[in-house]
Amino acid sequence: MEYIESAEYYHIQRNKRWGEKDNWEIGDEIEVGTMQNKLMESRFNTDYNMNPELDFKSEFMRLRNKQLDQIDIHYLEDMSGEWREYITKTREYIFEIERIQINSNLPSRFRCLFVTDLNGLTYWKPLLGNTQNPTIYKLSLSGRIHKANEKFVRLNTNSQDFNHTGLST
Repeated sequence: MEYIESAEYYHIQRNKRWGEKDNWEIGDEIEVGTMQNKLMESRFNTDYNMNPELDFKSEFMRLRNKQLDQIDIHYLEDMSGEWREYITKTREYIFEIERIQINSNLPSRFRCLFVTDLNGLTYWKPLLGNTQNPTIYKLSLSGRIHKANEKFVRLNTNSQDFNHTGLST
């Protein structure tokens, strides 16, 4: 973590579903860290009505003898989305608990603003999804910044050794 003064970073805003508070103007000053960001507000404060006892194995076994053209692709996409939500929520809560236990002064992913440098824009835009009409803000940031490597938060089933291969220390 370091302190920066008037450093240039970029923020990719994927949608405007929060209305006017999403429309930043040149010269606006935005304080980050005092309220929940959109990740927390949308993903963690929304009741998705997911079945906590969802049994993916039973669902797959039920579908295994069906021909592909007999399976509703939207059903599979919904099931995949629910699975991803469970994994993502679990990951984020673990990160938050660990952050508090290690050092509660470290920035919270629930209250931060996700930014990147200019080189990161081409990397992040396609990964974020829902980027048909993103707004990209060029920001001048001052204050505490925590730089992290995306490889540490990937959602996959690879070993940590595999995920961390090639990371600089």
